Amino acid sequence: MQSRTDSLNRKVLFGALFTVYLLLVLYPILRADRYNNDDLMRALWGPYIWIDNGRPLSALVMRALEFNAAQLVDISPLPQLLAIALLAWTGVLIAQRYAIRSLSLGVMIALPLGAQPFFLENISYRFDALPMALAVLFALLPITTTPLIRRHGWWLGALSLLACLCFYQPAINIFLIFVLLNIVHGQIQRISPRELLIELVSRGLQAMLAVAAYQLTVAPSIVGWVKMHSVMISSTQQLGIVRTNVVNLGAYLANAFDASWMLIFAPLAVFALLVPIVVGVRYAMSGRRERPLWLTALLLLCSGLLPLAAMACIAGPMILARDLIIVPRVFVGVGALLSAALIIMHAALDTWRRSPRWSFAVAGLWTAGMVVFANVYGNALASQKQYEDRIGARLADDLAELKTTHGLHRLLLDGSNGLSPVAAHAAERFHLIRQLINPYLQGYSFNARNFISHYTTGVEDIRWLDDSNAVAAPLLMQACKLPALLTRNNYTLRIVGDAAIVTFPADRPASCAPPLEAVP
Repeated sequence: MQSRTDSLNRKVLFGALFTVYLLLVLYPILRADRYNNDDLMRALWGPYIWIDNGRPLSALVMRALEFNAAQLVDISPLPQLLAIALLAWTGVLIAQRYAIRSLSLGVMIALPLGAQPFFLENISYRFDALPMALAVLFALLPITTTPLIRRHGWWLGALSLLACLCFYQPAINIFLIFVLLNIVHGQIQRISPRELLIELVSRGLQAMLAVAAYQLTVAPSIVGWVKMHSVMISSTQQLGIVRTNVVNLGAYLANAFDASWMLIFAPLAVFALLVPIVVGVRYAMSGRRERPLWLTALLLLCSGLLPLAAMACIAGPMILARDLIIVPRVFVGVGALLSAALIIMHAALDTWRRSPRWSFAVAGLWTAGMVVFANVYGNALASQKQYEDRIGARLADDLAELKTTHGLHRLLLDGSNGLSPVAAHAAERFHLIRQLINPYLQGYSFNARNFISHYTTGVEDIRWLDDSNAVAAPLLMQACKLPALLTRNNYTLRIVGDAAIVTFPADRPASCAPPLEAVP
């Protein structure tokens, strides 16, 4: 009878989480209907290139979902719906693991995994959302399920972490954060230091084994941009790079929102960091008479360092990269850190027999903030799509006409179409919007060629040619001396030979390029 009740509660929590994800987080993104970065390339050309990025299971899952089609086609929003279903189920596992008995609190504690602002980019991907959600699930399975498995549980946990890496490498940071959560949670339950150390070492070995297996079997297949950003420091002389990475990461996270939001949420973050310190101090002092003095001192030291270690786990091993990637989608650990902080707060207050109102209040504020930001982001996305579609359609018509009258075959973008007025206004308060929304029509951009191909054919983006620098520099130098052939609301257009030079915005003169040897 008890198992049936637990099963019913799990279903209710799953339904509640899925509904909140769908209506308050995913729906604004779906309504915007804007291809997100790689999505446009995959929708146009259909390549399965996840293997080149060291994510073979992502390719395998998407091939299965597309019934092994030779090329990808857009089947959204199915992958995104499956992604939030997996995130909701992960939330159920978390609530079960940490004995969260309140439905509303269970929703609010688990929601940050997929609703935190940095993860919204991951959910926005039409093709990538599902593999990234699977990476989150497999990162947490060793924590939430394998402790219940008596035989082979440790090895299954290591295998789960390997799968996590093969879906999306940064998700391993979620596991690291929850390992630290388990240490603090164990302190609340008065587990002995010896058992906590065994837990920490065991989990560390799991992660090391998974990473080693990944490096031997999958990492050699990584090529291109991802490989370039995967190189780690190799000597103590490069420790300055780590310091730079920490500073840049801290500045990036601190500048993601404006001062008004920081005044509200920064104190909550500080409070969340203080709770595990208080837990650790109480734990160290409670058994000081039975323990050696050095052990008590070590526990007190660890109590102060643990929150810093948890914050470092937001970047995890990436902090050792020679060229750290600082983009929203890699910071999946932010949501894990928020969830872990709320779990610790709830468990501590419950053990100390304090009112749970603090837990509800803090979790409620975080939830409200995430939901508000998700809707701001969705509206900004919709505005950006409409804005760029208008520019793209007009530019396509101009290029088609000039192709006939001037023999146009090449295109060079100078500047950027920027954010739409609505998106730019949102970005004034929510600075993260500028990182979440990448304009499609801008200089040498990953998306420019795909966006142009989405609207017109027979016009080659010059900056994507092998000799892009050698060709682009002299063309810009010539264009800056010419009057505009066409002036539109958002751009001007000049012709140099068979190339169109499109300059954004319209009131800016064409860039006069530096001498060719100075072009990077």
